[in-house]
Amino acid sequence: MRIEYKGYRIHTWIDDDTNHAQMLKGKKGPERLYVDIDPIDGGDGRQPSSKRFMSDIVKKYQFSGTETEQLVQVAKLWVDDPGQFASPPSAIASSFKSGWRSDPTQK
Repeated sequence: MRIEYKGYRIHTWIDDDTNHAQMLKGKKGPERLYVDIDPIDGGDGRQPSSKRFMSDIVKKYQFSGTETEQLVQVAKLWVDDPGQFASPPSAIASSFKSGWRSDPTQK
């Protein structure tokens, strides 16, 4: 499925997760559904940003429809409100913001 939405191209595709060792043995990994969200007009994938999701993310949201349709809905949600997808800051990042120093006796 390929659609345009608010200046982005949303494209779903299926790929198998074959790693090099599996390939050498002539085996394939399980197929997974992905969605790519890319700016239509220019940009280098960072400004405006590109994004890729695996179908696993649809479990987090309660959209109706097929897995592909649900994944497209998640992609539209990312375009509309990317802040919902921001990862919470890690403990390491928080310690830098709070003025963490390597010597705990320093203030």
